[in-house]
Amino acid sequence: MRFGLGRIGRYSSGSRILLSIFLTIIVGAVVVQAADPTNDKASDSSNLLTNGRFDGPVGEGVPSPWQATMTSAEVDHAPQGTLDTVESPFESSENAVRLTKHGAASWWPQVWSPRMRLEPGPYEFTVTAAGTLPQVSLRASAYVAGQRVRLDRSVQLAADPQTLTHTFVVPSGTDHVSVGISAPANIGGEVVFGLAALRALDHTPVSAIASVPPGDQPDPDPIHGLESLMERHGQKPYELFERGDQLMALRVIFHDRQFGTPVWMLDHSPTVEHGGTASVWPAWNPSGSAIYLEGTRPLDGRMHGGWFLHDNYSRLRPSHGGRPAVWAPENDEWFYGPASPSSQVMRSNWRTGQQEIIADWERLSWPSSGKRVYGLTADDRHIFVDLPNRGIFVPFERDDEHPIPVLPLYDGRPIGPGGVSIGGNHYNVIYDHPEHGDLIGLRTGMLVDRKTGETTCVAVPLCGNTNYLRAFHDGRVRYPEADQWNDYGLPWFIDGVRLPVDLSMDQLYQLWRNTPHVTHGHESTSPDWQYIAVDGGTTRIYRVSDGQARSLRLSRNGGNYHLHWRQHPRFFVGWVRGWSFGSYLRPENANIEFQIFCDTTFQPIVDTKHRFNGYYAGGDFSMLSPDATKIHYGSSMTGRFRNYIAVMAAPRPPKTLDWQAVDESVMLQWEPSNYHHETRGYLVHRADHSGGPYQQLTAEPVDATTWRDTTIQPGKAYFYVVSAVEHSGLESRYSEEAALAGVQLPDRLDAPVTVYVEPEDSIRNLPTGELPGLSMGVDRHSASDWYYLYRHPEAAEGEAHLPVTLPVRGRYQLWARVRCQGSQTGRWTITAGDRTFTFSTDAAQWTWVRAEQQPLDHQAGPIELGLMTSDASAQLDLLCLTTDEAFVPSGPRPQNTQPPPAVEELVVDNVQPRVNQLRWQPSTSERFAHYHVYAARQPLTEPDQRWRIGSPTEAELVDWGLQADTEYYYAVTAVDRQGNESPLGAFVQVKTPPREQPLALLELHFAEGQTEGPFERSTGGGTRGPAYLVPEDPGANRVSWEIEVPHDGQYSFWL
Repeated sequence: MRFGLGRIGRYSSGSRILLSIFLTIIVGAVVVQAADPTNDKASDSSNLLTNGRFDGPVGEGVPSPWQATMTSAEVDHAPQGTLDTVESPFESSENAVRLTKHGAASWWPQVWSPRMRLEPGPYEFTVTAAGTLPQVSLRASAYVAGQRVRLDRSVQLAADPQTLTHTFVVPSGTDHVSVGISAPANIGGEVVFGLAALRALDHTPVSAIASVPPGDQPDPDPIHGLESLMERHGQKPYELFERGDQLMALRVIFHDRQFGTPVWMLDHSPTVEHGGTASVWPAWNPSGSAIYLEGTRPLDGRMHGGWFLHDNYSRLRPSHGGRPAVWAPENDEWFYGPASPSSQVMRSNWRTGQQEIIADWERLSWPSSGKRVYGLTADDRHIFVDLPNRGIFVPFERDDEHPIPVLPLYDGRPIGPGGVSIGGNHYNVIYDHPEHGDLIGLRTGMLVDRKTGETTCVAVPLCGNTNYLRAFHDGRVRYPEADQWNDYGLPWFIDGVRLPVDLSMDQLYQLWRNTPHVTHGHESTSPDWQYIAVDGGTTRIYRVSDGQARSLRLSRNGGNYHLHWRQHPRFFVGWVRGWSFGSYLRPENANIEFQIFCDTTFQPIVDTKHRFNGYYAGGDFSMLSPDATKIHYGSSMTGRFRNYIAVMAAPRPPKTLDWQAVDESVMLQWEPSNYHHETRGYLVHRADHSGGPYQQLTAEPVDATTWRDTTIQPGKAYFYVVSAVEHSGLESRYSEEAALAGVQLPDRLDAPVTVYVEPEDSIRNLPTGELPGLSMGVDRHSASDWYYLYRHPEAAEGEAHLPVTLPVRGRYQLWARVRCQGSQTGRWTITAGDRTFTFSTDAAQWTWVRAEQQPLDHQAGPIELGLMTSDASAQLDLLCLTTDEAFVPSGPRPQNTQPPPAVEELVVDNVQPRVNQLRWQPSTSERFAHYHVYAARQPLTEPDQRWRIGSPTEAELVDWGLQADTEYYYAVTAVDRQGNESPLGAFVQVKTPPREQPLALLELHFAEGQTEGPFERSTGGGTRGPAYLVPEDPGANRVSWEIEVPHDGQYSFWL
């Protein structure tokens, strides 16, 4: 693997987002080599730069024709550093440029070449450099039709001279190009550079950075084809949805039409439902049996802003404790609410509404005293309240023998000496601040005992880096004293604070591990806290102990926004912003939710299809479910923000299934998978032949890890598998088979056995730091269990090991389901004991291939398979080992494919002028999951996502927002947990009544109303009126109109 350090993308809090398409891109690599004085590229006649030797007078500034940018309006033109031309410390160079940067400065100073006209194609920019900065940014900016295309690369810097190399591709249509060098934000130090060269290349290196301007092409499929759903709008008749103290939910399940991912719109309502998790606070409770949604809805005459959606997605219950910040680990009904804006921590029960205050303290109006609950300590005893919700910077003494790397491991804008926010997001240390010198970051807050309510103020390390912790161990950190805590907005600390003093290195590390990680969503930790992922134009995965980084780009001209890891060691999720700032242009891969693996590969999950009205408060904010099978996100795809779930993986099946004969019955026992927090129970299936087809024996999930089959016949052998079922209704694939089970069986059984194995299980649960050279790909259209293996793009060869249990001794024929995604034949090598098997194919579609060698003769019991390939085009989906010489596998792993019976007795009533109510006979299928309801303006002949308007779990639906005097055709299907859909039941035809009076539409333009208070009047494109108003004093501003109502009726006010 290649590792690289790079620039962190900067984003403001107002994001605008929509959609794009997924394209495969290549992750660039950094090339750094020791400077070679004999390889003087700056003097080469092929050098396209003018004055690459920086010849000119020594002194302030840079030599002509190079240009300097010292500061920007973005930082209020504050000084950022200095630039000087100096005598060169490098051989074969007369002069060099010294760039000195303040520790709290942003992206300036910068040095740029003059603009050049370059032909499209690959180029190499080199510069000799040395200095104290940990890294610098080599930049290239191409301007295409007036748009800037950034082709930047961050590289590590050393104290000794090195030649830094940056390869990039000039895109077609480029008007001109400039290259340059700059320093990273919020890191102080200097760099001296000279001998700059730019040369055209005759081929494009794999490491070359390529980009294109953002585009303005409309999305050809902006709503995933949900045509009937989008026709429904207006006032929702909530009174028809009331069910006691709850509301009936209206979930809609559809598929991402590009990636094949199942997506659940959690409720179809006209309210704006912000995705309020910020990728920080949990959407689900610990068991996945409830999920929190925002959005104002009425119930029993009251408006409620927060709701809990039940596990069967049929009911919404109001939240009486606000948004959950922390769930009680011992009871999935209790949660702790956020401390801000109040000065207390409250415990609430989402089912009963019961509430109790467990801690309360003096409320302060200090401007920096914001508070948020961020989690539980590692022992689950204390709740951590972050004060002042950003951390603090305090002075410290640096140790040049143990330098602390500047790492983006914290997400805040910490308060510094004097009570002002200094530095930027993420950083653990600032060097050479112009006012305060060297500063080190601290996590500060309050521990609240969950049982006693006792509060303890603490200051703890926010980083587990060894040299960072050494500063505390050596006593080089200068903490505030007495009233100085007031300057940091922490008056509570004056009366006492627990500081990280007189602790061993191990104790400091454990203190960091014990205290919840504080984040605003721009970075997220691995489950073991050894790695931290940071969002931005380049996504980086930092190893905490030493700061080593891996990097990738999800978009060549965009950046990802907010990450969520924590649930699984091998991957996290993130989202590419849908829009470029200040424009209607979309970057590459805009709006795509990605599964990002720790080896820097990534796979698409869903196109969220945000519209341009996407903004920060309703942002994407992806959040993994407790077992990492689903992600929760928000999207404005339908015009308003709604909450969605994308199903990214099936639940994990149970493991180590075994059996024994007990009293004329078969007793099965198994173990839960490593990911079973969301498991509701288990289903047991039985077959007469190995490999199925299997019949489900348990009508409901078994809430245990044992089950007895008393329906067997003595002397007959059976084959069992077990599947896990989530509270959400998702079902896992089958477990390993318990073969040849029974009582009073003959001594010899000749029944053949078949074993299926998912190759991706070989790397699925590896520790984060292991890089086997094999990666997980995703194919939700046709791959078994959706995932497959392929060689990592930067590995010469990949190898992983997969344990398998063979049920009986026999001669096993090996089969592999493979495909080739390239022009050459893809080849896999699989080892089993001392045997080696090979599989080759040039087929582009999944194909079963039998091993070219003789069968494997092996005894019953465990065996380890080695999986290896060096072919970039080879992909491996499924393995099959069978003792049946005549058996030929087909398709993906066998599962039930029999659809449920058709839905009967559909009745549709027009209950309000624009509302129809549907009821039908409930499905009796033991595998039932939910229904699909279809509605169209013409007769329905087959299920089609275009006409889908709901996917309820109960046998009723209220269809609202219809057109008057319009004929609708309805039909309902039943869907089982494997996704098998029944045929359409008989459709029912209903016509809505005509309007009693003609439609009245009154447009009230704010610019034409009677105003009170100060307003700013502005004009702009896209407005319906002659101008728009911006209130300057919301408390005093008022607009009113005098209108003439054309006729009596119920009028809805839309803003």
